[in-house]
Amino acid sequence: MSEALSSDGELARVRELAVAFALSEIDDAGRQELYALLTGTRGPEMAKAAWEQLDGTVDLRVQLGGPAFTEAVRLKLADDGSFARAAKRRLGTRPPLDPVDAPPARPNRWSRRLVWFLVPMLIAAGITLLVLRAQPPATVTAVNGLPVAGGSALLPGIGLDPSSPVAVPPGAALSWTWRDGSAVVIVGPASAVAQPSGLSLVGGTAWIVAKAAGLTIGTPDRRLHLPPGARVAISVADGNTVVAVPGGAPGFAEAPAPGRLAAFGADAAWDAPRAISGVVALPGPWWDLDVLVGSWVGERRLSLTLDAGPTLVLTPTTLTLSEGRVARLSGAPADVRHLHLRVRGRRAEVTVDGGETHLVMLASQPTALRIERSGAVGAEAQLSTGPAPQPVLPLAGW
Repeated sequence: MSEALSSDGELARVRELAVAFALSEIDDAGRQELYALLTGTRGPEMAKAAWEQLDGTVDLRVQLGGPAFTEAVRLKLADDGSFARAAKRRLGTRPPLDPVDAPPARPNRWSRRLVWFLVPMLIAAGITLLVLRAQPPATVTAVNGLPVAGGSALLPGIGLDPSSPVAVPPGAALSWTWRDGSAVVIVGPASAVAQPSGLSLVGGTAWIVAKAAGLTIGTPDRRLHLPPGARVAISVADGNTVVAVPGGAPGFAEAPAPGRLAAFGADAAWDAPRAISGVVALPGPWWDLDVLVGSWVGERRLSLTLDAGPTLVLTPTTLTLSEGRVARLSGAPADVRHLHLRVRGRRAEVTVDGGETHLVMLASQPTALRIERSGAVGAEAQLSTGPAPQPVLPLAGW
């Protein structure tokens, strides 16, 4: 019973810290506590809870910060005043008291000296703060779609604040550069934070080029140190991280424990997609399968069976995802069909001819696949692994 309470308490705490992070109200101690929860023994579960909380909170900030909401509040306040009076009553605000003049201040020679001493210090501190704010750690260079940070849309030339997480919706992308020339391209759905010397990637895929100073990349379950000149692609989903290094590029180091560094190579190879048939051993938790059917005869069906999930059945007119779950394909029955299966851990996404994406949650990570062509003529199946070898936006040095 106590273990269950402790588990629920940790989940509640990680959600609370995620909300504070999304609202830019988290301090250094909170960031360290959140990182410890995300990298603990229950890291994937904590990362999933944090991601859901971040997603909802960022979406609320986008909606409440939008022009429609602002205009509605302005019209309410410009009415007969009933909205403002009702709001004050709801908050328990009392009518203001009549002002009372303060007694005249007695001249104090030491107070004058203190003012003359403090004013230059305050001016210097203000100038320093303005200079620091005028130099953000990273600057947006390109945008596709509508990424947001702190409830505001991002555009090229905008500086990124480490206290405001960047939310990239599905199908959108953006790139930014650090002060030393390092650069990144991120594709959605993704959530990330630009740090002065690196990047925190909660979810999504990022292509990164490190320059003179190198970079530190944090994910829910890993911490990577990129040396100068490193080129790395990183994908994060459901708290799991996959890293790929293109051929001939410098590798990276990972800290498995505080104060220790270990050399790592590529988790996922960028080999050319290979043709498969029959029963195939799958390469790992991240892979994509493309099947192109040229024509149909006999039973007119193509079956894909995962050892950790249901059998997917494609016909000229339907796609069966599981028992009792059948999707009818749009358009007229077609001889040529293109099925794309995207697997990320226990999450499988299926599309046919680039249409609607169907989500299938698997019981566990699949390790084998069986392809049966029962009347699917010329069905060519190609398996590819790892993040895409090329970023979706231009990336200098890649």
